[in-house]
Amino acid sequence: MALHMELLSEWGKKINLTTVREPLEIAVLHFLDSLTVFKVLPRGLSFNLLDVGSGAGFP
Repeated sequence: MALHMELLSEWGKKINLTTVREPLEIAVLHFLDSLTVFKVLPRGLSFNLLDVGSGAGFP
């Protein structure tokens, strides 16, 4: 994840992948935000999940 964050920050400034470019903002607004789905998923059950994505490599 650290490499992804570094590359997103570096390349985001060059080709506008996302408006979020600072490492802390990337961590909170992209990585942590992508994990919030786990708060509502049932624990201990088997299920299918589809990630349709939203760009820049984040679900």
